[in-house]
Amino acid sequence: MSSFVSKAGNPDKAFESLQIFDYFNAKKYFEKSIKKYPSVASYGLAFIYSKNDNPFYNTDSAFKKINEALSFLTIADSKEKAILEKYKVRISDMQSLQFKIINDAFVHAEKQSTISGFNHFIDFYGDSHKYKDALRFRDSLAFEIVRNDNTSESYGAFMEQYPESHLYYTARSRFERALYNELTAEGTPDAYEKFTIAYPRSPHFREAHEQLFKLATRDASDPKIYHDFIKKYPSSLFIEDAWQRVFELSIPVFNEQSLQNFRSTYPDYPYQDKLMTEFSLIKMVLLPYEKSGKYGFINSEGTLVIDPVYDFVEPFAEGMAVVGKDGKSGYVNKMGEEVIPPFYDEAENFHNNLAVVGDQNKLGVIDRNGRMIIPLKYSELSDFSEGLAAAAENGLFGYIDRDGMQIINPQFDIAGDFKNGFAICQKDENFGLIDQAGNELLPFIYQDIALPVNRMIVLKKDDLFGVVSLDSGIVIPFEYSMIKQTSNNLFACVKNGKLGFINSTGGIQIPFYYVPGSKSELYEFTDGFLIANFNGKYGVIDSMGRKIIPFRFDEIASLSFGKAVVRKGSKWNYIDLNDRTVPSRFNYDKAFAFQRGFAIVEVKSKWGLVDEKGMLVIPPQYDELKLIANNVFVARRDSIYGLIDPNHNVLVPVEYEKYSLFENEFVLMSKPGERLWYNTRSFDVIRKESAE
Repeated sequence: MSSFVSKAGNPDKAFESLQIFDYFNAKKYFEKSIKKYPSVASYGLAFIYSKNDNPFYNTDSAFKKINEALSFLTIADSKEKAILEKYKVRISDMQSLQFKIINDAFVHAEKQSTISGFNHFIDFYGDSHKYKDALRFRDSLAFEIVRNDNTSESYGAFMEQYPESHLYYTARSRFERALYNELTAEGTPDAYEKFTIAYPRSPHFREAHEQLFKLATRDASDPKIYHDFIKKYPSSLFIEDAWQRVFELSIPVFNEQSLQNFRSTYPDYPYQDKLMTEFSLIKMVLLPYEKSGKYGFINSEGTLVIDPVYDFVEPFAEGMAVVGKDGKSGYVNKMGEEVIPPFYDEAENFHNNLAVVGDQNKLGVIDRNGRMIIPLKYSELSDFSEGLAAAAENGLFGYIDRDGMQIINPQFDIAGDFKNGFAICQKDENFGLIDQAGNELLPFIYQDIALPVNRMIVLKKDDLFGVVSLDSGIVIPFEYSMIKQTSNNLFACVKNGKLGFINSTGGIQIPFYYVPGSKSELYEFTDGFLIANFNGKYGVIDSMGRKIIPFRFDEIASLSFGKAVVRKGSKWNYIDLNDRTVPSRFNYDKAFAFQRGFAIVEVKSKWGLVDEKGMLVIPPQYDELKLIANNVFVARRDSIYGLIDPNHNVLVPVEYEKYSLFENEFVLMSKPGERLWYNTRSFDVIRKESAE
């Protein structure tokens, strides 16, 4: 407040008293001035009430008076305005005092930390800049009480009392969970059935159906139990699963007699004809076939099955293949029928009997009959994972179920697939973890996050990594420059330039002795063994840190089939992890991991093959060798390709310019004027023809 000048009149006396901190007289003079100078007096009283160094300190009174001062200012006469101007009291000074009073009142409510205290602030200081903060604090305190009670009744009361709370949806989710737990506490099929009948819209509706299915069948090996389930619970969501189990358990060997017996035993089976057709076709392998720029399919014997009439074709998935014609996409089955004619601008492979399709930049989902399950309305749409698909509208992702219902509202910049009930999502460049009800299990504050494994999660925050358990909190503190979870439930951790391994309880299992690097093999165990770098030399240790191969090699490239690929100087060889004998000679310029009992080696830029005993079965003579399928190797000389087996039998002469692999079994070899298809399983040429 500006310096005060003594003048006649109550306002002047009031300001003079304030100058010497005589709050009693200042208050008295301001009160006497209230009728004649209401804005000046209200401001002065607000100032006194806002100071905590006098007995009149009261933020509520101060707030009331500063509001009156601002209100009266709008109707102040010229004389009152002149007084304010004389004492350099501007509207901005009043607003600043109002701001301070609100802050002081909020601090007081914070110190009280009670629902009643924040309710008073909300009621008395409504619409202030701290109003929303007070609501959040009040609601958090109230929520903590109901969370400790953890009953559907308490969560319901919270939602009723605080319908606009930022914690409303969290309370709603916990209400649904608590209600589900309370009503199914007996853990009996009857309890779960009653829940599904009473609460068909519950987010735990499917979970109740699943528990009912599990309890009623208990993963039985008797098909009759599943059939009894079907008859007793005809509206179950798991009827199709039950029928599938009946079928699988009743037909251990798929043949005509087994199918006939099944039909006789279960005449009410609703999918017999369709499944028989599907099973007969699923064994049929069809390969893309091109002629004159158009595409069709041939079978595994090389016979043309679907004429080449399409502009493109994709490999079959779940018995259906995407085909294209005139800029549109559709689907054919293995009988060549256009089940869904080319109609869509986009079409993805079928996954779990559903496929994502698109038209005019909008995506939806169809079933195998072409029926539109989810309308064309989304800008991005994923495959379904655990019953939910990520769907984007207006640039934000949410999740929908297989009926197209919005389960989790659009709110994410990125939305991942669900796995074991969890999904990683991104908001404002930070990552968090949600469950299938949309509950925020980990807040969106992390730079990076991995899906939980055994409920343990590797996280990155403030450029440092740590590990959190969904059950017990932080297991490994955020103090490592890198952490990777291994397949044997250890965590590869890097700190101060050294690599060590920490177990799931946070204890150091393998000390920080080792040098990290870019190779993934330094962080992942293979059959219980790990390549490690100690002071620039490589060796092999086990999951307890015991030395298996000494640290005296310049590089170890890989571990496979019980053998380590090791380098000394510029030469390579193999060490058996069981007998650990170091070879006397290192013969190879390059050596690769064992696959199917053989390994590719290079000597003087020529490639050959060794067996598990280290014997050369194919001397180095090719410019490249590559295992493609079923112990069939592509052999290259210069830029010409052929096929050989590990016994060096020539399956296809080395005279073709290109090759392509289909279905991990069939190879298309082509050269000017000729192409052939080779079956690596039957070791036969299934089709050979002149090429245009």
